[in-house]
Amino acid sequence: MNTVISKSEIKRMWSLVLPIFFGIVIFDQWTKIYVKTHFRLGQSHHITDWWQIVFHENNGMAFSIEM
Repeated sequence: MNTVISKSEIKRMWSLVLPIFFGIVIFDQWTKIYVKTHFRLGQSHHITDWWQIVFHENNGMAFSIEM
C-alpha cells in the first residue's frame, strides 16, 4: 500500500508541530530562568505527588562530566 501525503497536509502538520515544539522550548527556558532567579540552592517546590521543582547546579556537562 502506497500512501501519498499532499503538500497541504504536510503544511498543516507543521503548523501544529512547530507551535507545540517552540512552546515547550520557551516554557523550559522560562522555568530555568525563573528557578535560577527566585530559588535558593537546594530549595524545592512541590507541584504534585509526582512532580517537584528543585534548584540544583551541575558543575559539569552532560552526565556530570567535567572538563
